[in-house]
Amino acid sequence: MSKAITLIIICFLAPLAWSADTQQTINDLSSRDWQVRREAAEALGETRDTDKQVVASLTAALKDTDSRVRRAAADALGDIGAKAYKAIPALVEMYDDIDPSVVAAAARATGIMGRKASRVIDDLTALLDHKDARVREAASVALGGLGRRASKSAFDLNTKLSDREPAVRAAAAVSLGQIEPKSNNSITDLVRVLDDDD
Repeated sequence: MSKAITLIIICFLAPLAWSADTQQTINDLSSRDWQVRREAAEALGETRDTDKQVVASLTAALKDTDSRVRRAAADALGDIGAKAYKAIPALVEMYDDIDPSVVAAAARATGIMGRKASRVIDDLTALLDHKDARVREAASVALGGLGRRASKSAFDLNTKLSDREPAVRAAAAVSLGQIEPKSNNSITDLVRVLDDDD
């Protein structure tokens, strides 16, 4: 067999093999073993595959019984990014999850969805008052990722410059710079926190 024919066969079969691997990984999201389900979600996120079935499967995994799987699914959707925007309503539902690490992952993922996430800015802003610092930090980062579209959240972010957790204060400062880079109020407040102990 000539090299040219071999190359043609490989080029034809490679997508089929890849598709079979992806399908198996999607099937693994239904495993009885939570570790297999978590690893499947992580693997799908790493591929950054924007296929509708991948996004739909990860979105369904947000309702998994194990919080570690839910967190992995949210992170995976964030890895896929703006092309997973159809998952936004399901991610917002996760803002009420009992596990703060899942809430934080859902907030981070939402912030990566771009302009499609503009409609949930109020929901993200509400997370700035969450009792868990990881969630407040993630919400700050997410709002910053939405840039000037989140300008109505500037006041709420500003209050986080005095948060008791340094990571939250830092995230709020960065986000204010992304949301209101030319605002005199934001600049004044950011200058004030240059004296922060951290």
